[in-house]
Amino acid sequence: MSLPRRLVPGRTHSVTRRTARRCFFLAPREEVNRIVLYTLGVALSRHDLALHAFMAESTHHHLVVSDGDERSCLSDALGSFHSLTARALNAFYGRGENLWATGSYDNVEIHDVPTLEEQLLYTWSNPVKDGLVERPEDWPSVKFLPEDFGRTITVPRPESAFFGGLRPDDWEPGFAPAREALRRARREERRRARSGRQDRDRARPGARPPKQPAPRPDRRERDRRRLPASVTFEVVPPPGYDHMTLDEVRAHFRRLLDARVEQIRAERRAQGLTRVLGVQAVLAEDPRDSAGDTFPTFGRNPRLACRDQARRVALLAELVSWRSTYRAVFLAWRGGEREVVFPLGAYGHPRHHGARVVAATGPPSFV
Repeated sequence: MSLPRRLVPGRTHSVTRRTARRCFFLAPREEVNRIVLYTLGVALSRHDLALHAFMAESTHHHLVVSDGDERSCLSDALGSFHSLTARALNAFYGRGENLWATGSYDNVEIHDVPTLEEQLLYTWSNPVKDGLVERPEDWPSVKFLPEDFGRTITVPRPESAFFGGLRPDDWEPGFAPAREALRRARREERRRARSGRQDRDRARPGARPPKQPAPRPDRRERDRRRLPASVTFEVVPPPGYDHMTLDEVRAHFRRLLDARVEQIRAERRAQGLTRVLGVQAVLAEDPRDSAGDTFPTFGRNPRLACRDQARRVALLAELVSWRSTYRAVFLAWRGGEREVVFPLGAYGHPRHHGARVVAATGPPSFV
């Protein structure tokens, strides 16, 4: 049995996921940005999830969100976002199979304000840390920075994107090299079909080709799309700053972000790294290529974050106890007992099998 993922309603999380084989599927092309922004908006509009920050890099994304207060919707919202994005980008690149690396999804519980600030700054400054651009504002992908707090965004559905279902006969990938490869394949298929018919006609001199059905000009194709024509969502200020006005929160995090960017640039100069890769070099790379080795690091994979050491030790002990309780209840459920009650934060069995779960007594502690 793998370790269960705890999802307590109201908890704030830092979430990340990377692409399969570390390919550049999220590179900031215009069509890719429209797809990512729309699918993120669909997930947020469908579920009670508060978005605080987001940054999409070429091979992965980061976001900081707060879960729903009534029940956890983090898994449903991110599942919707990732699945819709995978369908649309696979169609855009003319490929199949996994877009996201298996097992790369990771969420970390945030338990205090200093840790929240660190996670937000890490999310925003990631393109600078990775040597892509000089400032976060220069990175032309989908991103939400401190100035976006309180901003309401309406995103239209990308008309050229394909999100699933039956593809029309004239469908083509949006990515130019993939589109040209498909056209070559179709031309070759038509050539072989013509060659086959010619061989058949030579073998049967008196045979006539089969009669094609006449087109029906009055036929109308039904629009089977279920996704909305547009979605609206808001970038919400993070918890713990209710004593500040919106402008004060924006200014506070802008100061922190500017200081973090200067720190990163100073560290890079000390290492002799005086130049950045730049957006044009990023876009010149084939998005189907890999950024490098995918061998696992076997490093720590934290499930919670808290900068206060004493509190972090207590939280880890609480998590260990929660897992033990969950396992005992799970084994009883598997044995046929349906009156057992799962601990608060259990997700799978209450969500999919109607199992009972301990009710929340109030919002989780956040200091």
